[in-house]
Amino acid sequence: MTATTAGVGVRSGFGRLWLGAGASNLADGILFAGLPVLALQVTDSPALVAGVAVAIQLPMALTALPAGVLADRLDRRRLLVLGNVVRALGLLAAVIAVVVGELHLAVVYAVAALAGASEIVVDTTAQTTVPSLTDRDDLGRAHARLGGTQVVMNDAVGAPVGSFLAGMGATLFLAAPLLLFALAAALVLRLRLPTAPARASSGPLFVGLRSDLGGGMRYLAANPLLLRLAVVACIFNFGNMAFVAVLPVYVTGPLGLPAAAYGLFLTGVAAGGVVGSVVADRVLRRLGLASVLRTASVVIAGIFGALGLFPRLDVAIVAIVLAGMVGMVWNVGSRVLRQTIVADEVLGRVTATVAFVALIAAPAGGLLGGFVAEHHGVRWPAAVSVGAILFARFLLRPVTAETVAAATAGATVER
Repeated sequence: MTATTAGVGVRSGFGRLWLGAGASNLADGILFAGLPVLALQVTDSPALVAGVAVAIQLPMALTALPAGVLADRLDRRRLLVLGNVVRALGLLAAVIAVVVGELHLAVVYAVAALAGASEIVVDTTAQTTVPSLTDRDDLGRAHARLGGTQVVMNDAVGAPVGSFLAGMGATLFLAAPLLLFALAAALVLRLRLPTAPARASSGPLFVGLRSDLGGGMRYLAANPLLLRLAVVACIFNFGNMAFVAVLPVYVTGPLGLPAAAYGLFLTGVAAGGVVGSVVADRVLRRLGLASVLRTASVVIAGIFGALGLFPRLDVAIVAIVLAGMVGMVWNVGSRVLRQTIVADEVLGRVTATVAFVALIAAPAGGLLGGFVAEHHGVRWPAAVSVGAILFARFLLRPVTAETVAAATAGATVER
C-alpha cells in the first residue's frame, strides 16, 4: 500500500528522507557559498579562490566509486546517518581550530574537502534509496521534489545565509552547518527501508571490494547510452567549473558587487531550479530526454557566452535563472533514465560510477579557469566553458528518441 506525499506515490519514509535531505542540503549551501567568501578574506588571488572549488570537486570525484559500493553493500539508513555525523564532527574540529588559532586558507580548503567527499556519499545513498520509497511511475516527480528542495536549500536559502555568515566570522559560519548536519542525522535515524536481500547477503565489506569498485564501470561500459551521457556530463562539468570556480571573483570584479552578494547572486540559480523542478516531469514527457539534452547544451553554452561578453548585472540574473531551470530538467531526466535501466542491487555502484565519470574532470576545469583568470582576466574562463559545452553537444548527436526508447524497453523486458 502506498501513501501520497505532495502528489507522489510513496511508501512510508519518503517524507523523512525528504526532510533530512533538506537539512543537509541547507548545510551544504551555507558551506559552498560561504567558503569562497571566507577565502576572499585571506587572499585576492583568482587562482587561490578557484582552489576552493577544486578542493570540493576533487574529493567528490575520488570518493564517488567507493560511495557506490557503500550504498550497495551497507544499510543505507545507517550510511545516511553516519555521513551526516562525520560532517558534523569534522566541522566541530574546524571550529576548534579557528577558536584556538586563526583563520588560514588551509582550514578553508580542509572544510571544502570534507564537504565534497561526504556530500557524494550522502547524495549517492539518498538517490539510490528513492526507488525503495517511491512507486516507479512516480520516480520523475519524486526526484523533481528532491531536486527542487536541493536547489532551494542550497542556493535560495543556504547561499545568501552562507555568504552573510562568512562575512560575520568563521566560527559562526562553521557552527550553523554543524547543527544542520546533526539535525539531518536525527531525521534519517528513524527512516524505515524495505529489506534488500541482495545487499544484505553481499558479505563483509572488504571481501570482493576491488570487484565491486569495477562493477559499476563494467555495467556502464556495457550500456552505450549511459556511458555516452556520463562522458557528456564529464565534459559539461569541466566547462562549467572553469567559470564557476572564479565566479566569486567575477561577482566582486566585473559585476562590482560586494563579496557578501555572492550568495544572493546564487539565489537566481535556485529560482530557476524551482521552476525546473515543477516543469521537469511534463517537459520530459512531452519532448523526450534526447531533445531536452540537445537543446539544453546549446542554451547553457549561450549562457556562458553571455556572461563572458556582457558582464552586466541584468544579463547575469537572467543567465543564472535560466541555467538553474535547464540544469534541473537535465538532472531529473538523467536520474530517471538511470533508475529505469539499472537494477536496484547495482544501482548504488552505477550511480556512483556515473558521478565519478561526471566529476573527474571538474577539478581540472577549475584549475584551468583559475589559471586563465589569473593571467588573462576573470571574463575569459567563459570562453573555455563555451568551447567544452559545444564539444559535449557534438557528442550528443547519436542520442535520439529511438536510442533512449530502445534502452528503456530492454530494461523493462529484463526486469
